[in-house]
Amino acid sequence: MINGVKTVAICASEMHNEDTQEILYPLICHLKDEGYGVLIFSTCTQLFYSTPFDKCESAVFSYIPFEELDVVFILSNVINNHSVVDDIIKKATVFKLPVVVYNLEDPIPDVINVSFEEGDAFGDLVTHIVDFHKVKKIKVVAGVPGNSASEGRVNVLKSILEDRGIPFDEELDLGYGLFYEEPTRRVVKRFLATEDSLPDVFICLNDSMAIETIRVLEEHGYRVPEDVMVTGFDGTMQERYSRIRLCTCKRDMQSLSRNLAKVIVEAGKSGSREEVIKIPYIFTPGPSCGCSLDLIINETIKEEDIFLKIYYSNRWESNMIYMDSKLSVVNSAEELLRYLQLYTNYDTYICTYKNSDTEAFLPATVMPDYDRSMMQGYFFPAEQGSPAENLGEFEENAVFPGLGRRLNRGDAFIYYSIHGEDKVTGYVAMEIDTGSYVRFGSSMNINQKFAGGLDTAISMHLMQMSLRKANSALYDIQNRIISGFSELVESRDDSTGQHIKRVSEYIKILCSHLSTKPEYSGLLNDYVIDLIYKAAPLHDVGKIKISDVILNKPGRLTPEEFNVIKTHTTEGYNIISSLMSGLEDPDYIEVAQEVALYHHEKWDG
Repeated sequence: MINGVKTVAICASEMHNEDTQEILYPLICHLKDEGYGVLIFSTCTQLFYSTPFDKCESAVFSYIPFEELDVVFILSNVINNHSVVDDIIKKATVFKLPVVVYNLEDPIPDVINVSFEEGDAFGDLVTHIVDFHKVKKIKVVAGVPGNSASEGRVNVLKSILEDRGIPFDEELDLGYGLFYEEPTRRVVKRFLATEDSLPDVFICLNDSMAIETIRVLEEHGYRVPEDVMVTGFDGTMQERYSRIRLCTCKRDMQSLSRNLAKVIVEAGKSGSREEVIKIPYIFTPGPSCGCSLDLIINETIKEEDIFLKIYYSNRWESNMIYMDSKLSVVNSAEELLRYLQLYTNYDTYICTYKNSDTEAFLPATVMPDYDRSMMQGYFFPAEQGSPAENLGEFEENAVFPGLGRRLNRGDAFIYYSIHGEDKVTGYVAMEIDTGSYVRFGSSMNINQKFAGGLDTAISMHLMQMSLRKANSALYDIQNRIISGFSELVESRDDSTGQHIKRVSEYIKILCSHLSTKPEYSGLLNDYVIDLIYKAAPLHDVGKIKISDVILNKPGRLTPEEFNVIKTHTTEGYNIISSLMSGLEDPDYIEVAQEVALYHHEKWDG
């Protein structure tokens, strides 16, 4: 419990996905009705590739306060990384916490597995098509070759067709749409190009492929279902927005959410156990096969809901674009703090590692030597522009100061890790709006975008710091080379002694004094004085071309030798032009060239 409130941690990914939102919104509402506090720990990616970015994203799960929780719920269908899921389960097991997993793959041992079971649903769909609609010519758009779900549905279809003596040649009648739109488009176009006549039906093994198939058919002038039927599978949220509703097999999300809430509450009371709970798919005929032609967009998705989704989406997209543009050019922690106050849409808590040497916001972006055991918290009210509240220090944990009070009020929060490049600097926790399904989805989208924008800002800041550090090191190397080069020239001329060093200091003093004169104040600013000061050591660099015999001659030079000595100015100009062009700042090159070429000119030219 957190502050006396039974609390469940929900582990998920890609909260902008409407199918995920459809599961979580009623689940959170059910849990809140049961008096549970809800904390969602999420990532912006599915963690599929295990890149450094993915690893920083998955760090959010390290903040789960297992010792203060009652139940852990994992949406493993959207966290495409088995090691991450296994790690969460292992940590929960240490504290003997019950773990509930929504799992579409093989059951995981020692946890409560809840999933959908296709059962006879797909067989009912195929039977409906061949028996009720009397089809004879069938094309199948399957998923990924070797995928167990796809191959299982294909085998069910082949068995039903074989029982009825309906011909089906996998080489000619089956294509792989890979569960995505573009591969499906290619498959359907190939079918249309190689067949003399339309099939009676395209049986697609998920809704996304079915919707894309309808698009391709309509682009070729065919009508669904009048000219050809199309079926899907899964009953996704995308299908419910489709102009032509599908004949499909649906997952009853309301039933899933009710069952999940019931299982989670019971697990919180009885403790950990192993169990497998299956919820059946439901076959639902639809307009795409010619049935239920009066079925329009789902009655639960009203026109005003669609408008609000578009409105909220446009609003937060433009808002986040402004935020990204501002945060991408921040130069200090204070500036970042000021901009964040303008773009928080919901009550937001940003908690970062405490640096022992500074009180600056996001200290890890400023200094690498921070204490990972202590965090610094800031609260940003939902009212944009309101000042942030410093929450002080606390031990590393997702239970930021004031969380218990917020859970007692019935508030729910979603967490994301804050990171830049390969450095994790803390986490952001944002309030979730559960006022309605549309508002819930909007808050999920905005919060995820906000977290992504924050990561981008930190990455840019760290990159700028790295570039500044590299530039500073390079600048130091260049100065050392120039100084060393000048000293090398100086060492060949016994008569000059510390002449080169003295000239630089004299030049700086003279220029600084001249800059106070009206006639020179517009020319000799600090930048120009610094250029002249740094270029001064190169004034005699041309002497490298002069013979030691002449350069170190103890007596008076002959006129011929004196003419040779005078060439060190033009030789110096040529050396700087050939060796330094493109390697140094053009302004510096120009000043260095002029210093080398003109340093023996008389005052009147």
